[in-house]
Amino acid sequence: MIFVPLNVCLVAPELVTILANCSPRLLVHDEAFVGLAAKAGPVAVSVAALSAAVSGFEQAAASGRHPGPYAETTLEEVSTILYTFGTTGLPKGVIATHGMNLFNAVNLDGLAELSDRSVLLCVLPLLHTGGLDVYANPVFHVGGTAVIMPASAACRLRSR
Repeated sequence: MIFVPLNVCLVAPELVTILANCSPRLLVHDEAFVGLAAKAGPVAVSVAALSAAVSGFEQAAASGRHPGPYAETTLEEVSTILYTFGTTGLPKGVIATHGMNLFNAVNLDGLAELSDRSVLLCVLPLLHTGGLDVYANPVFHVGGTAVIMPASAACRLRSR
């Protein structure tokens, strides 16, 4: 699976352009974005529809049992595609591999003296390399906790 976070501040035509470029098989969204997800394509699945799977995972994690097998990957495999708007005004997918994410996290873990006791407030969106690669991923890498701030109300209004 490749993680492609989308900007909730974009309007439907902008999201459709991104989705056409990356051709996802699944679009996961929360209930606040049902209307926008319906406009963006036929691959939308509400988080509410996935709640049973999430609940099962949370129960396994709380019990200390391993939740299931991990997929075998290499450092060269694509893990993330972040979309950016360049000088042409069209979104461009920037590919990150598992290796890029790992070495970035290792470099930042030491610099910031992160540990499994670290708790970090992530105020930048996870669709941006700052929020994802500078804040959240390094904390997750050491087993710490990232508290993610929700999108602003103004942004949510624009996305409908």
